[in-house]
Amino acid sequence: MQAHTHTLRLGAASGNALLFLVSLIWLPFAEKKAVYGTLSGTVIEVRKKTPVAGAQVNLIQTRFSDSTNQNGRFDLDSIPVGYYDIEIKAAEYLAKAVPTYLIKSGVNNGIEFVIEKDDKVRNLDKMVVTSKRLVTRSAEQSNSVVKLSREEVLKTPGSNQDINRVLQAMPSAIGGKDEGFNAFIVRGGNDNENIFIIDGMEINNLSHWGSEYSSGGAITILHNDFLKAVDFYAGGVPVRQPPVLSSVTDIQFRDGSMTDRRYQVDLNMAGFGAFAEGPIVKDNSSYMINARFSFLDIIEPLLDVGGLPQYQNGQMKLAWNLNKRNKLSANLIVGHETIEIEDDDGQQYVEDEGIHVNGGLIWSYKGNTLMNRVIFTGKYNDFVEQVTQHDSIVVHDYDNSQIVLQLKDDFSIYLRDKDVVSLGVIVEGKDQDELFGNDGYYIFGDTTSNNYRYFLGFPDSTRHVLIDTVKKLAIDTSVRAYRIGGYVGYTAHVGRFKLGLGVRNDYYTLAEKHGVSPRANIGYDAGTIGAFSLNGGLYHQFPAYAHFLDNDHYLWEFDLQRNVQAVLGYEKMLTEVIILGAETYYKHYDREPIYELKREPGYPDAGTVEVILDPDRYSHKRALGIELYLHKKKLDKLYYQLAYSLFNVEREYIVEGGTEWYNDENNLRNSLSMIVGSNFHKSHSVTIRMDLTEGYPYLKVDKEASTARYRTLYDVSNGSLSERRDPRVKISLRYDWTSFFRWGNITSYFEVQNLFNQRDVAYEYYEIGKKDVTRIMSRGILPVGGFTLDF
Repeated sequence: MQAHTHTLRLGAASGNALLFLVSLIWLPFAEKKAVYGTLSGTVIEVRKKTPVAGAQVNLIQTRFSDSTNQNGRFDLDSIPVGYYDIEIKAAEYLAKAVPTYLIKSGVNNGIEFVIEKDDKVRNLDKMVVTSKRLVTRSAEQSNSVVKLSREEVLKTPGSNQDINRVLQAMPSAIGGKDEGFNAFIVRGGNDNENIFIIDGMEINNLSHWGSEYSSGGAITILHNDFLKAVDFYAGGVPVRQPPVLSSVTDIQFRDGSMTDRRYQVDLNMAGFGAFAEGPIVKDNSSYMINARFSFLDIIEPLLDVGGLPQYQNGQMKLAWNLNKRNKLSANLIVGHETIEIEDDDGQQYVEDEGIHVNGGLIWSYKGNTLMNRVIFTGKYNDFVEQVTQHDSIVVHDYDNSQIVLQLKDDFSIYLRDKDVVSLGVIVEGKDQDELFGNDGYYIFGDTTSNNYRYFLGFPDSTRHVLIDTVKKLAIDTSVRAYRIGGYVGYTAHVGRFKLGLGVRNDYYTLAEKHGVSPRANIGYDAGTIGAFSLNGGLYHQFPAYAHFLDNDHYLWEFDLQRNVQAVLGYEKMLTEVIILGAETYYKHYDREPIYELKREPGYPDAGTVEVILDPDRYSHKRALGIELYLHKKKLDKLYYQLAYSLFNVEREYIVEGGTEWYNDENNLRNSLSMIVGSNFHKSHSVTIRMDLTEGYPYLKVDKEASTARYRTLYDVSNGSLSERRDPRVKISLRYDWTSFFRWGNITSYFEVQNLFNQRDVAYEYYEIGKKDVTRIMSRGILPVGGFTLDF
């Protein structure tokens, strides 16, 4: 059957009532006749990724059922549109439950179901089903991994369909203080300790206005119609994954349809976009492609905000089935952004521009005892920032350009039914040019106006008090470096036990250092009681904080960052769709920058914190916590997700010749995220999300000392970060409704983020001209909405 699907997606930001009005006008014309869809896809085995023939795919409590052919493919036709629970059963395999799958009019294809062998099945002549598995993990995955579907990413309230913001609802991740950026912190780490993997390609950042030294930015580059699944590792990271200290987000893209074409057009307040997929050669190769353009600059005169961001992005994936065992695919992700902001009086000017290009070519081979994947990745990133302030003085001018080429070869060798040996090699080359410069100038305090003044030379007036001298800098670092690595791991199953051992080594020519990372895990399946697991290891990464240094130090003088971490976990499937998990962890960092608490002479209770990068000495940080996770994945009349973390993060400070442990800036101690929703009708659903955090630690500004010294000084009488903000409560409410027609579907939504309009303090500093503390607040209530038209 050949079918074509077209999509028009419209969205709205605060105050955009036009879309809502259009949807109200449109809905009365709804068709009332019966509407049908189709469901097609494949069933594969989790370990070897090979097709499973003879598997039964059933829509529960309906007559719709089909068996997979020798290629693992199934086809179901003439299904009334709506939500269905799907069950996959096969001899020798655990049954798989896929709850609440929405079948729309037209073609729903390319679905891939993953099932795993059942060790307890002895009678191979019968279809024996002992239990259903909602979450199917690979042999190498132990604890601290959360698996997310595409629908969960799309419909999580308060996330704007941004993977980074969805991850902030997980028990191990929290968002940053600045809600304008989507950076996240995992188990006491920093936002530069995370990495993204897309079909094997290693990418540091997937956001506009993000950098290679951070995991976050303002707006995601990804188009979610490419998503198949997301695996989020907060610990217990397999040795085949790249070297980072906190987390790996493994994103798998689906292949485009190899049988039918589909088109989509997107329009919202952030931009205009288009999406298309379909076969290149039917049943053999496919494509997916999209592009998006922002147009906020067109309405800038109406908003009077001094400047608005502009961005463009696009993606493409091509896939070829060379034969039954070999597959070739190619990915391309491109993003560009720019922003210009100027004060009304023209005294402050900021201009940022970034270009991001990530591409990869992947060849994979699937044999009976061997799977091999070769990945060639190329990356280009360029970020330019210029800030000027007062009298045309360039406060800083920054330009960073990177070209990275990487070749990776991953092997999996299957020894027994579920035992696997994994090994691989990686070679990466990086060519980087980085420039940081500014004009030398002086900062004076004006005793008449109590305001700052910036001068290229000494002023003539005696009323100006010299506060600081900023020397002329022109740091130009050109680097060509390589990372050469390899790993080997072994996972064995002995009865109810699963054992894993592995080690990886990465050699960085720039630092002339090896990062040897031994890792081990053990798991025990206690049947109806649940499953227990323990993993630990030594983790390394290149010191991300050392990307910006003056000429007094060189990158190769610094040791690799590292931590040792251990995680004890428990997980139980309360039902086939409800998962309960609990974990406790400990992480210790021993190669951190030095944080020194410096008191101001003449003001014993006032001072500042100075961060020192010294290759001859390091500081320490530690994090420990307990996490609880409860998730009902069936999106029926009641579904829910609960994630709670109780943790403590501390950093070692130098204080008056000695050392003390104080709060880390990300030490929230208590964090709770709760999602509750209901599909009370096949066409309507409502979901509410609440995020509660105890309050960020901070240093209170000492107004008296700041006024006297013409700069921001803090109250350090009780040490560093001794105060806490008020608890932060954020509630987001979302309503979805879908109308089905023979010619297509209309899916609409309306969402209110930060429902109670709570605006919290993110940062504060002392402003001399105002003689008061200036506070930077988080954003308040934000209504958003839109609809999707399929035809």
